[in-house]
Amino acid sequence: GCAARPGSVRILPFNPCDSLCCGLAFSIGCGTGGGQSHGQRWRHGWRLRQVDLYALQLILQCSRACPQLCQAAVLANAPEALLRRCEGANGALALLALTAVLEGLHARRGASGAAGGAAAAAQSAMVPGLTTDEAIRRLGGLLQLSSGDSLTLGFVAAGAVAAYLRFYAQPAGPGPAALGATAAGAVSDARVANSRPLPPPPELLSPSRLASLVQLLKYHPTSSGSPALEAMEGAPARTGLFDGVVSLVSLLLGYGASSDAGSAALQAGLGGAVIGLMAAGGRGSGAGGAAGPPGGLLELSPRGATALMEAAHHTAAPDAEGPQCLAAGPILSFLTLLLGERHQAALSAWPATAGGGRGGCYQCILLAVELIGRPLTPLPGGEGVEPSAYQDLLAADNVMLHLVRVLDSLEGEELLLPVNLASRLVLSNTVFAQQFIAAGGLAQSTMARCLAESSPSPVLVDVLLIVSQLARLNKETFNTYEPLAKANIYGQIRRLLSHPDAAVRSRVCNLVGNMCRHSAYFYGALERHGLLPPLIDRCADPDKTTRKFACFAIGNAGFHNHNLYGALEPAISPLVALLRDEEDKTRANAAGALGNLVRNSSALCGELIRAGALRALLDTALSPERPPTGAAAGRGGASGGADAGGSPVKIALFSLGNMCAHRECRESLIALGVQDVIRRLSSNPDQTQQKYLQRIQQKLQAGMPGVAPGGGVSASSVGR
Repeated sequence: GCAARPGSVRILPFNPCDSLCCGLAFSIGCGTGGGQSHGQRWRHGWRLRQVDLYALQLILQCSRACPQLCQAAVLANAPEALLRRCEGANGALALLALTAVLEGLHARRGASGAAGGAAAAAQSAMVPGLTTDEAIRRLGGLLQLSSGDSLTLGFVAAGAVAAYLRFYAQPAGPGPAALGATAAGAVSDARVANSRPLPPPPELLSPSRLASLVQLLKYHPTSSGSPALEAMEGAPARTGLFDGVVSLVSLLLGYGASSDAGSAALQAGLGGAVIGLMAAGGRGSGAGGAAGPPGGLLELSPRGATALMEAAHHTAAPDAEGPQCLAAGPILSFLTLLLGERHQAALSAWPATAGGGRGGCYQCILLAVELIGRPLTPLPGGEGVEPSAYQDLLAADNVMLHLVRVLDSLEGEELLLPVNLASRLVLSNTVFAQQFIAAGGLAQSTMARCLAESSPSPVLVDVLLIVSQLARLNKETFNTYEPLAKANIYGQIRRLLSHPDAAVRSRVCNLVGNMCRHSAYFYGALERHGLLPPLIDRCADPDKTTRKFACFAIGNAGFHNHNLYGALEPAISPLVALLRDEEDKTRANAAGALGNLVRNSSALCGELIRAGALRALLDTALSPERPPTGAAAGRGGASGGADAGGSPVKIALFSLGNMCAHRECRESLIALGVQDVIRRLSSNPDQTQQKYLQRIQQKLQAGMPGVAPGGGVSASSVGR
């Protein structure tokens, strides 16, 4: 406002939010005129109802657009005025406006600038206590399924209860608002300083109230026409009929199955009603496998859909209904529809302030992926969903296609859940590996996004696990090497070989090993892109797992032919040093790698002798043998030396046999006393050791100039 006087303009203080709220609170609280005729009173009442309608719509839309207005509305006592209007004309709209005011106020808890005097006073007004308990009690009487013009009242009343209950379930804690309320004497209860959820009023948990919520959730609105609340809200319409009841149920279940609120909600059947509502939107939910009736799903806004998935999350907790409640075809179909391109495009176009935009898409993806993966997580005691049966559902619905598609809209930490689920699936079944490639999971753009420098270590590890498994599965009937080569991730591999996280370094070494597992397909690329020097450096890595997989990769890089022998020569001394490593598996991998460096050519014999590799292998062969444990026990393979498992003694003997095929190495071994080693080990009852000793003896006696085909320690024998 301003006041004019000659020659000057003076600006006066003016708060439009406060003024607007005071005026609106007056307009929605005024009564009818007295001393008028019937016709005058009717016309006056009609005009008041119209003013009432416009005022309520204005409060509703302004509260959504301007959270600061919600603070002013609370200070102007708008919640009480709106609550009084709930049973009169435009009562449902009054409750929508009340919900918007309370949600806007709650959203500002903890926000910068919300700790001032007015903000603290507004937050204090909503601190759980007698006033809020009474408001919930009054609204609780409206939680029933009605018909006709009153149909919407029960649904929007549930939304208003949810808005109040959010102050209980998600309290501010000992912040400025809580401290201000205590200082003002508004609350005499020490609960204000407690950041834990506060229990809802007992009246809300009565069997009749909870049964009414079940009825609301099971209501099937007609699927024709506009959304139920569109005409009431005015433009723009942002609320689904089911938003409020789903939000309220989610809050009640969110207290946990062990709480009074959560236990009562589950016993009343609210968890089952939530799952039923989700199942109504999935394919195959109707008779004969046809699409079932969509029910309330057509009456869910993006925020309502989020609340529904959150409610399902609470329902599927191990101490509630358990994850098996999600392992059904219609549920899975509904979740994949949410991940689909059509829904994600519509959600992206929806305003961010109403639960859409990029943030809304991410939240939807996060919740849907978490729910899809929940049945795959084993429960304590081994109970729960049969993994193979659920995997069949996942494969039939081609969940992998949706997971790969959403990767292109995410980055950094946002990739954690989708990539982890994709990794778990690819590692569990070849079908998912095939679907991953078919969906474009190895596209250059996807790999570049997932393996970017900004990606956190868990994302990198899961992506490397996927790619490594794909390389490992390569065979004639399932060619994975070609699409992997087209992914062109050599630059990322080189960078990740020096990543600060040991888990990443070890997994990228394992990937290189599996890229060389079945053939020499990648040998040329490894040399062209300079991957071998940083790989060899990993032999001296401080992490024992990285050292193990570095040996594995180097061994496979020398297994199929001699093309990389020159580039691998610098690895000889590090491999010799690793024959004294603390880990048996690393020693075995190092021994196998040294043997593979003479498998196809004698070019490196001189360097092996100079580096002391032959002496070190003899010492390893004489070292005490320890029985294999864990996954290494009984692990075999398809090539020479496969039956050695993870034994450094056996693999050292096999590698010595390879070296005996070359004159230079054979003469050096004789000079080092290989015959004495053979005699000392000849009494060992182990059949594999005896077979390898005989192989050495035969090559020493025959003086073979070459290596028998297949001689060498392959990927499957030195371990992954």
